[in-house]
Amino acid sequence: MRFLLTCAFCISWSVASALTAHADQALPPETKLPPSFGENASRATSFADANWAQFYHDSVLQALIRTALGQNFDVQIAVQRIMQASEQVTATRANQLPALEAELAAPTLQVNGPLPPIFPHEDFAPSITGTVFYEVDLWGKLRSATAAGRAQLLASEDAREVVIVTLVSDVATAYFEMRALDEELDVLDRLLSDRKKSLTLTQDRYKQGQASQLDVDQAQSLVQDIEATVPTVQQKLKAAEITLSTLMGTYPQPVPRGLSLTQQISLPAIPEAGLPSALLERRPDIREAEQVLIAQHAQITVARAALFPQLNLTGSVGAGTYVVDGLFYGPHGLFALVPSLLYTIFNAGAQKAHMRAAEDAERQDLYSYLSTVHQSFAEVSTSLAGYHNFGIETVQLHALTKTDRESVDLASLRYYEGEGSYSDVLVAQERYLSASVDLVEGELDERLALVNLYAALGGGWQQ
Repeated sequence: MRFLLTCAFCISWSVASALTAHADQALPPETKLPPSFGENASRATSFADANWAQFYHDSVLQALIRTALGQNFDVQIAVQRIMQASEQVTATRANQLPALEAELAAPTLQVNGPLPPIFPHEDFAPSITGTVFYEVDLWGKLRSATAAGRAQLLASEDAREVVIVTLVSDVATAYFEMRALDEELDVLDRLLSDRKKSLTLTQDRYKQGQASQLDVDQAQSLVQDIEATVPTVQQKLKAAEITLSTLMGTYPQPVPRGLSLTQQISLPAIPEAGLPSALLERRPDIREAEQVLIAQHAQITVARAALFPQLNLTGSVGAGTYVVDGLFYGPHGLFALVPSLLYTIFNAGAQKAHMRAAEDAERQDLYSYLSTVHQSFAEVSTSLAGYHNFGIETVQLHALTKTDRESVDLASLRYYEGEGSYSDVLVAQERYLSASVDLVEGELDERLALVNLYAALGGGWQQ
């Protein structure tokens, strides 16, 4: 045994430096980050540090998000994956400890017929034995396997937060789209009422000989145009409600309404995006990619350790008796200690191939981590640009809608005073309808851009 331990110590000393150098490699690697997110972002504390209940102040929307977090199936799956990873860590960590087995045996042998004098006719040997199995972790294989399991557990927790960020953003997006469609229906309802009044006035003028049949037909066409548009918007509205129900883990059902679209979330002139370095800690998908990389890094140590001898210790202790042809012998004490050194001499390069495969997998996870970091900055930059540009567009659409509303009033006044044609009214009303719908969509786009920016900065998983 002393010889085996001496050999193991010498071998461990010769390879420990290589394994330690690998284990001490800093992860994740340093990444050169841009100094800021661009000219459209403030470097103050990020507004994404606020939890979703502070960002979305509509109480109805908050209730929908809470329901989704409690019932959404993707969240439940993510929770189960965390529990699975936790159990796997427990199972892996157990390999670092001795395993104890107990055996109760009572072998019996009875032979009928003549036998030589030295052979008994009856043989009964009851015994109880406890056996301990222990693998000495010379090369850190078991410790590294446990470290990999812990990293996978942290990755699964981060993955759950990724699901939460996406879910919160999806619920808010669907809710805002629903409220935008509600507002679009209100716009259509108001314009339909105005056009019906215009149709009535045109019919009265026709009866008085002050308008032509063409004027009546055009006025009727404007009414029918809106009446034909309403079912399409209603269908989109129904689809938005079904989407919200699905996100909440329920069957399709009516969805309550809260604040109007224009009352949803505060719209800062310049969003506070914060420092780029803080994004690495705030975004759960970056943290998840980092933990996956750490786990795979530990798996390389496991694969490398398999190239070296494995020292196992097996110890047994117990007691038993021996009964031969009615004669009782015992009780006897049992003790055994079996150290063994196992080393694979030839396996056609399988273990080295496993190690190289683990190293290749680590490089893949490294590139995946770097890709996630770059993608996150691209999402933030895109959302910042979108919020800035949609904000400018919304301002212009407000001015355009006001101008087109005035054009409708002026064209109608000129027509009823006999100074203009009904085609001028027709064109003005069409432009006003288009501008009104575009304004609703612009208000929606501006708010969705901020929702996307909040998620891109890693906001939404905080409880």
